[in-house]
Order: sequence, then C-alpha cells, then structure tokens
Amino acid sequence: MSLLGSAVSAGFDQWSDIPHQWGQGTEGYAIRFASAEGNLLAHNTVALGFDLALHTDPRYHPMPDGRFRARLWNAVSQSFLAYKDSGGRTINIAEIGGNYGAGFISNAWQPSGHNTAGDALMRGTSGLAFHTLKNVAREFLPDVMHHMRHNKTPSAPNSFTGQPAKP
Repeated sequence: MSLLGSAVSAGFDQWSDIPHQWGQGTEGYAIRFASAEGNLLAHNTVALGFDLALHTDPRYHPMPDGRFRARLWNAVSQSFLAYKDSGGRTINIAEIGGNYGAGFISNAWQPSGHNTAGDALMRGTSGLAFHTLKNVAREFLPDVMHHMRHNKTPSAPNSFTGQPAKP
C-alpha cells in the first residue's frame, strides 16, 4: 500500500508538474516517486522515534461495530489522538510530528523555489490529510469489500443454452 501511495502521489505531482524543475516523462516521474518514498521514510523514522519515546501505539484501531458517525470520528481522531501503551489517549505527536518533520526533511532534496518553510508546512499538512483519509479507508473499506463479495448478483444466462453462466 505504501508503494501505491507513493505512485499515486508521484502521478498527481507529475500531472500538476510540481516541481516543474523535475520535468515530465519517465525521468520526472521517477524523481517524484523517489521523493515520495523519501518523504515516507522520513515520516516513518520521525514517527517511530516519537512513538518509542512517548510510549504510544502506532497501530490503527478500528471500530467495526459502531455507527457511521462514531466510526468516522474514530478514523479521523486517530490522526490527532494516539493510544498510549499504558491505556488512554494523548495527542498523536508521532503522526503530527512525523508528517511535518518529513515535510522539513524533504526540503533537503527539493529544488530551489520548493524548499521553503511554507513548502514544508504544506507537505506536512498534505501528509496529515493523506494519513487521515487512509484511516477512513481502513475503517470502512473492509465493510465495502465484504458487502461486494456477499451481494453479487447471479450471472446472466448463457445466450446459447439459456443456462446460468459458469463461474
């Protein structure tokens, strides 16, 4: 999933031509993909340091039996509130610091004009938004997939025999 996220991020930046100094084509996409992977590595490293130091649990905790609004709040809140190893919740310094830390670390390889503090803050905010959307997917996607697997309509009859089509 991480590679897919980097591929989509690189594709969006390629389509937007951001940063334009990296050009278009295969080479430009490869640089953007490598940048997304570097950003992910920086995020994970910073977040791990905070999780270990602050004794917080980096795992996502689904709420499969709650109502929609409660489950949505559960997904969104985990970007901002972490579960402590000792129980209870606290500010998710690892997720927040990981995203903004990665935004600043990636300034090291961003071209001139895309490596300011403002650019780093935008990358951090985008990363936090992406992780929040990922949590929402983690919460609801299993239900959607389960629903799709168990509510398939019967196959249309074979046009030659009139019998149901074989799977």
